[in-house]
Amino acid sequence: MKKVFLALFFAWGTAFAVNIDLCMSFLSAEDYQKAIQVGKELIGKNPDSFSANLCLSSAYKSVGNFKKSLEYARALERLARDDDDLLSAYNYLGMDYQNLGDLDTAFTYYMRGLSLSRNIKNRMWEATFLNNMAIIYDDKGQYQEALELYRRSLELKNDRDPTILGNIGTVYGELGDYKSAERYLKQAMELAEKRGDFYNAVFYMLNLGATYDEMKNYKLAEKTLSEGLKMAKILRDSYLEYRAYKYYAQLYFDMGNREKSLEYRYKAYKLGKKMGYKTR
Repeated sequence: MKKVFLALFFAWGTAFAVNIDLCMSFLSAEDYQKAIQVGKELIGKNPDSFSANLCLSSAYKSVGNFKKSLEYARALERLARDDDDLLSAYNYLGMDYQNLGDLDTAFTYYMRGLSLSRNIKNRMWEATFLNNMAIIYDDKGQYQEALELYRRSLELKNDRDPTILGNIGTVYGELGDYKSAERYLKQAMELAEKRGDFYNAVFYMLNLGATYDEMKNYKLAEKTLSEGLKMAKILRDSYLEYRAYKYYAQLYFDMGNREKSLEYRYKAYKLGKKMGYKTR
């Protein structure tokens, strides 16, 4: 199951505000190609715009083109105007290097961000970097170290952050402790629902369905994934729908239903291609 990065957003500057908002609107609408087009136009007008480079990096990140995302993320460190910009730059650089498999470089950037966030006593950014460093430990199979950092990050959020709760659930799933995974994913889902964050509520519902699949509770897995897919369609969120199809494909494969597995794998492929994903 996928672990979730934490990122914080900042206020856009006044320069190119309308176009920056347009770029971000395309990102929100999952029209990544238009976001890339607008981002390139902004860079053409002002290559030293921090906001334009961040938007373009975000767009390329969204389609899985992490090399291109990194190209613009590198500019962020140079163009940072204040500590918040620099923290954003460190986080974006860390995520891109991590997605490209260079975990040590990613960890270095997260450490820089952690040090700066502690120096300026920004607890939210500190929690963000601890979470993302935990993902690296998780990726390396160092699960106990990952859990320790997740818990420290969660403490900074007063034990009320669905993203971190969901990531802890994922680690327990990788450890084969599916009951603990179920408990944390349910907490993440319920907290997201209470906050009106239905996107993440569905995200964790789908991860919960995948956990039931791992538990070989196929009936409950199918029911949970069905609810998640229904909600994804109501939200009109292509990425959640794409994830639901992938989990369904794995579920039916595990159930021995190769025909249904291929059907959902193809649905995931078509939707991913439509969304412009390069490496999914």
